[in-house]
Amino acid sequence: MIYSAFATIAKAYAEWPEQTLVVSPDNRPRQEINERIHRELQSNGRVEEQEQQLTVLVPRQEMTGADRQWAAQYEAGDIVRYSRGSQAPSVEGGEYVRVIGVDRDENLLTVERANGQHLTYDPDRLHGVSVYRERPQNGPRLRPREAAVPAEAMHTTEEESGTEEASQSAEVEREEQHGMAMED
Repeated sequence: MIYSAFATIAKAYAEWPEQTLVVSPDNRPRQEINERIHRELQSNGRVEEQEQQLTVLVPRQEMTGADRQWAAQYEAGDIVRYSRGSQAPSVEGGEYVRVIGVDRDENLLTVERANGQHLTYDPDRLHGVSVYRERPQNGPRLRPREAAVPAEAMHTTEEESGTEEASQSAEVEREEQHGMAMED
């Protein structure tokens, strides 16, 4: 029953995209509806069949502020964004790094910067960080909420994006979407 409703929504959107607003109460139905709309637009020739895969950053929402102070809570591969800079260790506000090592006994993280430089520090001494996991994402549309990620970071959060056409023409249309659900 629900899936036939999703198919109806997808057909309506494909027929009248400028006049159709789709609202979903949570993330799982939103993903299914988006996928059905995408397939419908592909079958109508409005979206190319060839997919572009991006990597998006999904917040590790299970980590509290206190958790982010303990190296044991991090995993190799996590992406850390520093919201403000610090002289010790030397990081800049807005910088993204990848966790490459965790020393649980000494409470130390080793991270790799975009330029390949490694930095080891105690996460208890550096506050104002966000922690993400990478996830591959297919699809024609991304939705920006914050300032775009620096190009050298080569990451896009699930909260940042633009339409394929906008990104191809370097014009990013911003859409505010308060309360947008993240990955389960």
